[in-house]
Amino acid sequence: MTESRHQGMEHEFIAKIKRYVEKHHRWLKNKYLVTTGVFVLWMILIDSNNVYIQISRVFQIKDLNKDIAYYEREIVLTNKEKKALFQNGEYLEKFVRERYWMKRDDEEVFIFSDK
Repeated sequence: MTESRHQGMEHEFIAKIKRYVEKHHRWLKNKYLVTTGVFVLWMILIDSNNVYIQISRVFQIKDLNKDIAYYEREIVLTNKEKKALFQNGEYLEKFVRERYWMKRDDEEVFIFSDK
């Protein structure tokens, strides 16, 4: 009995939709237009690659490209510094003293803070 009641409700719902379409919206009778509209709504709002996600990915790509440019500049600077360190012993000594606070046996190291 519940199955026939369920089918009756389905037919009643479909009949209501048909009456609404016939009375109010002639454009709803065009199945191509309805299909296109449903497809557009699906792509804009519901799909896993909707418009919001695509826009956020564009911004994410821009940020990642900025990061790539920054790291490429850093690699160039680091390679220049590496080359200078291995070619010039005086620069290597200066680098080690400044970066790692190393000193000779007869020296004292003073560290000044800008704070």
